[in-house]
Amino acid sequence: MSAGAKPGKRPKTGETSAMGRWFDVVRRIDFITVLVHLALITAGAFLALYLSSLHERKKQNAREEVLLQQLQQSLAVDISNLNALADFRRQSLNEINAARRYCMGTQPWTDTISNLFLNISSTVRFFPHPGAFESFKSTGIDLIRNPDIRFGLFTVYEENFAVLTEQEIAYINILSQSWLPLISDRMLIDSAASNLSPLNFGDLRKDTRVLNLLSVFSVYCGNILQVTRHSIVDGELVNRQIQYELERMDKGKRHDRAPVKTRVTLHGYPYAKVVTVAGTFNSWVTDADTFQKTIDGWALEMNLRPGWYMYRFVVDGTWVDDPDNPDQITNEYGTRNAWLLVE
Repeated sequence: MSAGAKPGKRPKTGETSAMGRWFDVVRRIDFITVLVHLALITAGAFLALYLSSLHERKKQNAREEVLLQQLQQSLAVDISNLNALADFRRQSLNEINAARRYCMGTQPWTDTISNLFLNISSTVRFFPHPGAFESFKSTGIDLIRNPDIRFGLFTVYEENFAVLTEQEIAYINILSQSWLPLISDRMLIDSAASNLSPLNFGDLRKDTRVLNLLSVFSVYCGNILQVTRHSIVDGELVNRQIQYELERMDKGKRHDRAPVKTRVTLHGYPYAKVVTVAGTFNSWVTDADTFQKTIDGWALEMNLRPGWYMYRFVVDGTWVDDPDNPDQITNEYGTRNAWLLVE
């Protein structure tokens, strides 16, 4: 033993190491506690944000559902008015054409022609019901997330109705500026004369003004009838899209917009060379989607997003109705568009 050393006073290295380890454990526990607290705070913040976002989405969905229901009700009123207008224009067009045939000597005088001249100076103007649509635009376009519904609403209310109103105004102007004979109890009276005087029925066939006016009226009534039918078809399509969207909202599927493989078939036509389909899914382009020949006809598979569509077949350049689909609507040309639902 060296000089100066004191027995029993060596450093207690074991005790020091144990104490150090204990402090290390305490420090680690404090650090873990801090981390746990931070994690809980962060998770709480994210949960609060998620719940807030979920609440906002629910409120937005509720607002959108109410708005879609209002739009659907508005469309129902407009479609009813458009159908009444189409019936009126169809009757007027029949009367005008009957009077034209009389003036050209190919048809005798009938009560239909009398009705025409009794009613020709009056017209029915269609005023859209834009209240719900204008409210929708002011509320925000983003509330309607289905692009087909957004586009369809603008088409019906801003494009089709604008054309229809413009044509009706032009027709009214022509009526107000034209000479027309008045008919009462099968007696013609010249409304252009300063003193009303009876006319002979045969004079109609000699007066080219009447025939020219009837030709103009026929064109305008035909155009208005065509635009009216077009608006009815577009309105029905949007109406079906809205109803389908509401049903998807109830089922919680409204965000599922993935394309679905859809098979379209046409039976028969074994000797056809080219068969295609045109519809709202390809902007009615007649050569965009070509069928393949099958054992019993023709078939085509397309990837379409869920929703409603209209279509018609084109066989060797000729439009053809779908004979196997009873769900159809008369279009502006008097032919039939078939409905297709992709789910």
